[in-house]
Amino acid sequence: MEQLIESMLTILLLCENSHVDNKKENAIGKYQIRPIFVEDVNRIIGGDTYTHEDARSKSKARNMIRIYLVYYGIRYKRITGLEPSVQVYARIFNGGPIGYAKLATKNYGLRAKNFYKVLYEWPKGE
Repeated sequence: MEQLIESMLTILLLCENSHVDNKKENAIGKYQIRPIFVEDVNRIIGGDTYTHEDARSKSKARNMIRIYLVYYGIRYKRITGLEPSVQVYARIFNGGPIGYAKLATKNYGLRAKNFYKVLYEWPKGE
């Protein structure tokens, strides 16, 4: 799970390709993190460790994403009995704790899966 989470940090950066703050959705930083995401991460860890402005810091944003994906990946496994995949993690990141079940996140999940294939499964040496 840990190695897949680390791969997801690169994949999500590619999926969130605008790298410009989205004022309409109040999404900031390279990962387009919204305030509700930060609030949920703080709830998971039991404190007020992160602020929305921390989403501008690559290392802090990555730490928040790790916390979020590990937490909701474990929850997904508990609910479904399945290990989270690239698509599942991407859809959770994009659509929240049950994003994996939302039709609106399907294309995002497919885009993440395609990036994963190119980066990590592409035949080497060809």
